[in-house]
Amino acid sequence: MAAETITFYYNCLLLVNYSQSDSKGFALVFALLIQFYMYLLCRRQLIVPYLFPKIRWWEFGIAGMNHIPITIWSRPAATTPGQVLDFSTRGCFVKSPGDFETFEPVSIEGDYKGMHFKYEGVVLWVASSTVTHPKGIGVRFLDLDRHDRKMLKEIAEQFEKESQSGIIILDA
Repeated sequence: MAAETITFYYNCLLLVNYSQSDSKGFALVFALLIQFYMYLLCRRQLIVPYLFPKIRWWEFGIAGMNHIPITIWSRPAATTPGQVLDFSTRGCFVKSPGDFETFEPVSIEGDYKGMHFKYEGVVLWVASSTVTHPKGIGVRFLDLDRHDRKMLKEIAEQFEKESQSGIIILDA
């Protein structure tokens, strides 16, 4: 938007100072329409960060997407509410208002489709809230036994299937 504003300002300046036409207003409106059209073409690329093109919730917003309500355990007796927005067999992204440090050990606990889970993990990255993505943490799961991996795979598959079909899960 700043680049568009500066470009528009310089177009106005050039039209006023160097134009020999009697229809300067028409040229200004025409230039403004071209810039607006270019903005509409580039808007999606301006909204979605270039480095994260495969992250779906950045494009479509969080309000209407599938999520799993959870509790995050960090440090002794410290709990924080959260919502898992992306779930895989190796880790998850958790939208949470809490403040976490990179490499901080955490445990996430929740229920999904009647399956109670509690997984230990470590915070690999911390996202601060911006226009393009929510405040939250990327957690990598640690020390999973065979039973945990099997249940995690089942949860991840169901979560992905429901996310793709547009079904929204709001129950805890």
